[in-house]
Amino acid sequence: MEDLKPIGSEDQNTITVQIPSTVAIAGKRPIIPTSFALVIIFFFFTFCDFKCGGQKLGSLTGINLVTGVEMAPPDSFMGIETPGKSINGNIWAILALAAAIIGLGVFLIKDKREALIGTGAGAIGAGSLIILRIAINSAISNEGQGQLTADFKFPYWGALIAFLIAGTISYLRMKQAATFNQVEEQPDNTSDET
Repeated sequence: MEDLKPIGSEDQNTITVQIPSTVAIAGKRPIIPTSFALVIIFFFFTFCDFKCGGQKLGSLTGINLVTGVEMAPPDSFMGIETPGKSINGNIWAILALAAAIIGLGVFLIKDKREALIGTGAGAIGAGSLIILRIAINSAISNEGQGQLTADFKFPYWGALIAFLIAGTISYLRMKQAATFNQVEEQPDNTSDET
C-alpha cells in the first residue's frame, strides 16, 4: 500500500508567479522602437476582410487604408467588367502610421524627450486604430444594410497591441525619469551638528 501524505505536506508542488516591477518594465527600452517598427510592418498586411453572407468580397491592407484603393466588385473576378468602388485614404490610418513613424524615429535618434513623445505616439496610434475600426464598421453598416461585415485580421490587432505596449513602456519610463528628477532636486538636509 502506498504511503499517502496530507495535502499540507512539504512535498507539495508549488507554482510561483512573479510579476515584474514597473522599474523592470521601464528598463526595457529596446521593446519600444521594436513595437513601433512592428506597427509599420503590420501596415503592409491585410487589416480587414469584407464579407457578405460568409463570402469574401475584398481585403484592405493598412497601406491601402492610408493611400486609398479601388476595390473591384466580385463580378469582375468572373470576367464581367463593372466599375470598382473607390476608397479614399482614411485620416485615422494616416495618423496611426505617422505616429508609428514618429515614435520609431524619436527612439532611433535617442531624443531626450523620447519617453514623452513615445507615450504620445503610442496613445495617438492606438486611439487612431480604434477610431478607424469604428469608422469602417459604421461605413459598412450604412452601405451594406446589415449584410456586409468587416472582419479585422491579426495585423490590425497586432498593430493595436504594439502601440499599447510602446505607449505603456514609454509612460513608465517617463514616470521613472520624473521620480528620479524629483529625488535629485531634493536638497540634502543632513548636516553635521558638532
